[in-house]
Amino acid sequence: RFSSVFVIDAVLSPDGGTVAAVTMGQEGTAFESQLQLYRVGQEEPLAALSLGNTTVLDMAHSGQVVRALGEGSLSLAGADGGGVTSYSFADRFLKGYDLGGEDFSLVLLGRYRAGAANELLVIGDDGLLVSRLEPEGQVLDLSAAGRYFAVLTSQQLDVYTRDLTLYASLDNVQGARSVQLRDDGSALLSDGESAWLYLP
Repeated sequence: RFSSVFVIDAVLSPDGGTVAAVTMGQEGTAFESQLQLYRVGQEEPLAALSLGNTTVLDMAHSGQVVRALGEGSLSLAGADGGGVTSYSFADRFLKGYDLGGEDFSLVLLGRYRAGAANELLVIGDDGLLVSRLEPEGQVLDLSAAGRYFAVLTSQQLDVYTRDLTLYASLDNVQGARSVQLRDDGSALLSDGESAWLYLP
């Protein structure tokens, strides 16, 4: 029960044993977000970690690390409460993301709020930049799962490993507008009326 803060989001660990919750309250004259870690069934938190005045947009739990995405940064906290590391997007604007990689997250950034995205970053669970890609053409969708991530444009689908090794490429995407990657590197493509599976 929380009496002085609001719960923004929460996510279970893959084994269902712990839960991470983000709360937002006021610290002096500023708002503050906190990441609180609990064992399921216990009322007292294992840890409470400050995320500053970040508004959390989405969360994911890898089992080892809790990923909390804000408009201006990605915060990464040890699932045992061992502290928070943040990767700042600096003066770039968030255009898209996927927090589903095995040990990494994807963020799609652009230089201007209203412009197209021009930079895709792969950020490891240690908070360090793993690799950087400048996509060719407009990115329609992206997806991460297991060791792989996929980038869909109107022209093609490319599937990479986190270090930007090209795993597979599909030239004819048949008008697909979205992609959902699976752990084995296969991809579910879809448009407004149908979906089909791409097996590299």
